[in-house]
Amino acid sequence: MNSSVKVLLLQTAILAVVSTLFYFLVGPRLAVIFVLIWVDKALIPLLRFAGYFGFEMATLPAILIGMSYGPMFGFLFSTVAVAIIGGILNIISWRIVSPLDIGWPPLLPSPDHFIDGIVSVIAGILPRTFPFILVVLICVLVKNAMAAVKQQGMEGYVNYLDRGMNVGVNLIVAWLYQGAFLYILSL
Repeated sequence: MNSSVKVLLLQTAILAVVSTLFYFLVGPRLAVIFVLIWVDKALIPLLRFAGYFGFEMATLPAILIGMSYGPMFGFLFSTVAVAIIGGILNIISWRIVSPLDIGWPPLLPSPDHFIDGIVSVIAGILPRTFPFILVVLICVLVKNAMAAVKQQGMEGYVNYLDRGMNVGVNLIVAWLYQGAFLYILSL
């Protein structure tokens, strides 16, 4: 069996166990949001080109967490829990296939996790009367502004094409699946 298939099968088993735990301990909303995080941490890395085009699925779950559970829980979940979840999935990948260069030690929150935590805070404090797509627009613009500052500081340049594509991809996904995201918020 191909090593990538082994990784995906093991990560899928972890998805099933953790989302079931979330479902029974916290409720279906967090279980569904965890599935979205898993897509970002397990499936998208298999599409090795996706990162070059601003494609990620961490922003929308961060927004949903903030809107669902408030700014404090959203910040802690997006920084600490997502770092641990991503770290565990990366460690599993390292054991089965060759080590991946993820640019940050596993299990430790990275600047990107803190940016997503701030996105959760913003989503958690915006009025519930705002349309969902407006909340996404505000959060995605703020996230990409912070990501540009982080990229300039850590890498010495800003990839504006990547930032623009990230805004576009997140807005398109939010618009196309707005009904599903609103349903998740109602669980």
